[in-house]
Amino acid sequence: MFQNLQTGKKILIVDFTLVFYEIIFQVMIALRAHKQIANYPVRMQKLIAQYGFLECFEEKRCIVKQGHPPQAFYYIFYGSGLDVH
Repeated sequence: MFQNLQTGKKILIVDFTLVFYEIIFQVMIALRAHKQIANYPVRMQKLIAQYGFLECFEEKRCIVKQGHPPQAFYYIFYGSGLDVH
């Protein structure tokens, strides 16, 4: 499971215009290691693999996104998040 996640990380860092079907399939397999994504229909998994991208942050880092129009949503694969209004 951990190896699939590492493979997924390496692939998702690539610009999405360079992603081909074989790579998308590998990303789908890596994402299925997460129960929440594995429960989605295959079509949605493919779209996440095709258009998603990965952001990694250092430990104990505070990320503030304020005043931006909502254009995306986030999955937290490990760690935690806090929504403060």
